[in-house]
Amino acid sequence: MNYIRSLLVVRFFTMMAEQMMIFLVPFYVYKLTGSISASGLAFAIEFIPRIIGVAISPSVLNRWKEASALKAIEALKWSILVAYTLILMSPVDLNTALVFPLVAGLFGFFAELSFPILEKHLGYISDKHPDIRKDVVFSKQQSIDTVAMALGPVLSALLVGYFSHLEMLELFTLLQLAALAILFSASWLASPAHTEADNHSEDTPHASLLLGLKLMCKERSLVEVFITGFLLNLGLGILLLSSQDYLTIRLSVPGETFGVILSVAGASCAITLYCLNKITQYVDLKTLSKVSALISATILIVIGTTQHYYLYFALFVLYFVTDNIFAVYIRTLRSQLFNGKQLISVLGCMIVLLLMAFPCAGILAYFLKEKTITFALPIIAVLVFITGLTFKGLNKNESSTSYIS
Repeated sequence: MNYIRSLLVVRFFTMMAEQMMIFLVPFYVYKLTGSISASGLAFAIEFIPRIIGVAISPSVLNRWKEASALKAIEALKWSILVAYTLILMSPVDLNTALVFPLVAGLFGFFAELSFPILEKHLGYISDKHPDIRKDVVFSKQQSIDTVAMALGPVLSALLVGYFSHLEMLELFTLLQLAALAILFSASWLASPAHTEADNHSEDTPHASLLLGLKLMCKERSLVEVFITGFLLNLGLGILLLSSQDYLTIRLSVPGETFGVILSVAGASCAITLYCLNKITQYVDLKTLSKVSALISATILIVIGTTQHYYLYFALFVLYFVTDNIFAVYIRTLRSQLFNGKQLISVLGCMIVLLLMAFPCAGILAYFLKEKTITFALPIIAVLVFITGLTFKGLNKNESSTSYIS
């Protein structure tokens, strides 16, 4: 069980670093250039390697040994950060607005490779040890992922506001080194039964994005919530990219106050998700998610027209919370419908498709510039209203389908 705990700590460190890196890029580029177009383009560039990483992760999962692959990938991520930090410390004149998105994209490429490998490794060990409950392990992992995803944008905004570029990279390097040290020490202290988890049988069906897409398309309920989730992610991406510009130009507020907004949003989200189990004792998650989607759509219409800072503040925080509630429902529904390699396949496919929302937001911001909020968000809101009102999901008493491997 100590090995499981160590892997969960590694998961938290790496997920936190990944989420922080995602949002550091657009925030830093905007701070450097003052241009929403440059920020949007950097956001899109950064996500391309990440999507490639998710796309090839099932092949890596099928061919590489889990424990060995994890150590190799985490070491590569650390090496990338060290190399970039050393370059920043050298007298070389570097255009960081261009280079940083590329470095972050390469870091994200390896991060997206490691996440499904770590998830499969946790599941394999849980299956092989009867004293370890698999549902408890994955419940803890989901809690870790949720907290990391809520705090990532918050910490990114604070870092950009109060730290230099070099200081940010030094902090990331230390965080990655800590994760790497924990992973190596856990592997070294683990019993042989854990290291034997690398030896999968040859007849195990292979995970693939194509398999994930086929399985996903068979489940109408999953397709419906995916479309809504994609639109909500697209709205969130536009808000994250455009908010500093909107605060500065339209509301005459310093752009740095966006860090405060994100801090409150992250804290509110963490508290809400922590209390979600208690909330769903009174309102089932499907109904709560449908209401959250409709609230999010309403916010997308109103937020681009407000001229009041505190109203913008409240609407942004509420959108952040409702978007994350809907994300929880997507993960819950996916786990209800699939298991094993099918779950890995569907997970990889859905992550690729959901991640596409963020480069799409970056491209929209690049072309629409300061009109992104006022023009794009109402259109997204109308689509969310349509999908949010029509999706059915699974009923409380409906059993999950038999996609078990």
